[in-house]
Amino acid sequence: MAVQFLEVHHEEIRDLLGDPSGSGKPLAGGLPLRESGVGAVAAAGAATRRVESAEDALSLLRHGVAARATGKRIWGFGMRSFFFVEK
Repeated sequence: MAVQFLEVHHEEIRDLLGDPSGSGKPLAGGLPLRESGVGAVAAAGAATRRVESAEDALSLLRHGVAARATGKRIWGFGMRSFFFVEK
């Protein structure tokens, strides 16, 4: 299985698992959306992490949650996070 964790924040798509340094912060700049030849839409350049167990997926989910945007002005409006799992 593989997972991705993306956040839409201020009309920008951020990769919550894409920081290779492990600092817990998403990469700067938004990811562009691309359409594949079969009509699927994906965030170009988003990190895909392989998982072997539910514990692995939960660990990545926790990592991504820690990287989400937070602050006084964010009440859940205009910000959405998506954790994708694919076989």
